[in-house]
Amino acid sequence: MCKVRQAIFLMICLLGMSAAYAESYYLKAANSIQISAEKLQESTDKVNKHKDIKVIDALEVPPFHKRGLWEQESLNKTFCTGCHLSPPHSKDLRSRTFLNMHTEFIACETCHMRPENVKFSYQWFDYRTQQTSEPAVEKFRQIFSEEDRGKPGEERRKTNHLIKIVPFYKGEVALILRDHDFAQQSLTLWEKGVLSDKAAHRAKIHAPLKEKGPECKACHQSEQPFLDLNVLGANKMQIRSMQRHIVPQFFKRYSEKDQKIKIDSLLK
Repeated sequence: MCKVRQAIFLMICLLGMSAAYAESYYLKAANSIQISAEKLQESTDKVNKHKDIKVIDALEVPPFHKRGLWEQESLNKTFCTGCHLSPPHSKDLRSRTFLNMHTEFIACETCHMRPENVKFSYQWFDYRTQQTSEPAVEKFRQIFSEEDRGKPGEERRKTNHLIKIVPFYKGEVALILRDHDFAQQSLTLWEKGVLSDKAAHRAKIHAPLKEKGPECKACHQSEQPFLDLNVLGANKMQIRSMQRHIVPQFFKRYSEKDQKIKIDSLLK
């Protein structure tokens, strides 16, 4: 009887997932996509191979290796990090550090939810208040404005790691957060569901997303960049610095995976 009740509970959860947060583009897309047999099998294989990773919170090797508090904050707010690690990028040894830096101020869905024939706008969004945040120069915290130059580190603007650039669709935020019913029910299903249900749901929640994000040059260039930095509040100096950033230019010279990277090439 317990297994029957559990199955009924999980089914009710799944049926009720589409009721809340009706304005979210992500939920509409996830609930409307038909999963092919190929995608379902691929998802089943991944669930079968999945192994939980234990994160050691107290890991610290002073003064270099210390987990930032912003990572734990982000872990508690975003839907994706209910399952994925924070920071999430680990596969590409060459670029993962730089990609993980972006997670401080760009939502996962901004890079990984890029549907064809759908036009998103991108705005700053406060994960704590769940409200939009005004465009501003100081939100581009990786590149200081002219008035910050020369100031001691402690006097520079402080980073708010839970204000990020997120996609909006028809004036509404296109994603969901960790505390949303759909996210919570997804976690319950993952913990208590049978393999077939978990595989089907995993395929469903990933269907609106792309595994790979855009190339570096999509943003770090001046010709039709992926994000309109001016609309997001960047000043001319910041826009120029990001469009001409040395790291994407550095990676452009190493297109092949087996090419050796020399750090001193950054100086060229």
